[in-house]
Amino acid sequence: MFCGCCNRFAFTLAEVLITLGVIGVVAGMTLPNLIHKAQDRAAISQLKKAYSVLNQAFRRAVDEYGPVDSWCDADNYRSGGDRAECTEMIPKILSQYISMQNSRVQVTYKNRVKGGTFSMGSNFKNNTTFVLNDGTILYFYISPGDNYSSNWCKESKDVVGARRFYYHCGQVFVDVTGKSKPNVNNKDFFAFQIYQDGIAPMGNRADEKSSYYYTFNSACKSEVGAYGACTGWVLDIGNMDYQYCNDLSYTGKTQCH
Repeated sequence: MFCGCCNRFAFTLAEVLITLGVIGVVAGMTLPNLIHKAQDRAAISQLKKAYSVLNQAFRRAVDEYGPVDSWCDADNYRSGGDRAECTEMIPKILSQYISMQNSRVQVTYKNRVKGGTFSMGSNFKNNTTFVLNDGTILYFYISPGDNYSSNWCKESKDVVGARRFYYHCGQVFVDVTGKSKPNVNNKDFFAFQIYQDGIAPMGNRADEKSSYYYTFNSACKSEVGAYGACTGWVLDIGNMDYQYCNDLSYTGKTQCH
């Protein structure tokens, strides 16, 4: 009788150990995914906050100072003259409406897909760096979209097609985690376009008709275009699932599961 009890106890213990082992395997498979999803939600929330702050600041600045190209000597810029005034004035005016400070920050970022790194910061030409009170880094890069100075910051009548590529005033790159990791393109590093009438997320639906530099398939999924070009997808679709599957699109599947 005693041995029978021992056998039954030993069998039950073995079952428990097997069950715990299965639970451990499942947890090992699902826990990292849960952590990544939580990080994604935090990044999306911070990106939405940064966009709201930037958008409100632009609206207030345009109301007070007029279109962005009137904030500096646009004719001098377009004729190939000194760009320093416009490079400095755009973030300077915006800083009146945002709690941010000019900062000598330089950060190296990893490409999410294609490998390699790139750097952003105050040591780069046409780039002015600010840091928000919550630690978010803003890199203002003032340049024409097609690299022709004559097209810089002009009014665009075609707001849904390829012409939107040509007339922007520059870009704002946003690091939603500040100096902290992961420092990875389209994971905590995103981008917005500056236009005369405000800003727009890079890689939005309209950009699908624009240059391949900004399309979801090229710039976001394959990283052969502009840095930070998943911003439009993140704010419009509300996820970062492009990290986990390769068959997403604006016109088809929009999430992995």
